[in-house]
Amino acid sequence: MDRPDDRDLISVDYYLGAFGPTIRLHVLSVARLNELKGIFLLLAEGSVQEVDLAQRHLSKTAGLNSLILKFVSEGQTKEKNLVLIKDEFQRLNFIWSGFSEHWLTCAGLVDGLVGSDQPGHQYLTAEGIGDALVELAYME
Repeated sequence: MDRPDDRDLISVDYYLGAFGPTIRLHVLSVARLNELKGIFLLLAEGSVQEVDLAQRHLSKTAGLNSLILKFVSEGQTKEKNLVLIKDEFQRLNFIWSGFSEHWLTCAGLVDGLVGSDQPGHQYLTAEGIGDALVELAYME
């Protein structure tokens, strides 16, 4: 399968933003928004335990090596929902964990962007409860 044009990829970028360390998911098409929503829904129902968004065929990255989205069952506890782990090569790897409700909320936030069909963004995590803030930007 051929790799799509770079304009139709999910850009996964890590940088120091206005609110601190930020992971920005940038999307230019409704198809990629719906792909993200589908991933969030699979995590919410627990049919997928984890997805490395940075390593997907339809993604490109800058500033980080991996962004693993992980389903966490209600019985498990977590101190932070987004954790930075540096590997032996000092590459940045993030694990973003959430309960079913969190991933459903993320899917709903994606719906807000799909429904508007206008440029916009949503924050998918809250400030101060992880090692970075996750922002989803559509056509910005």
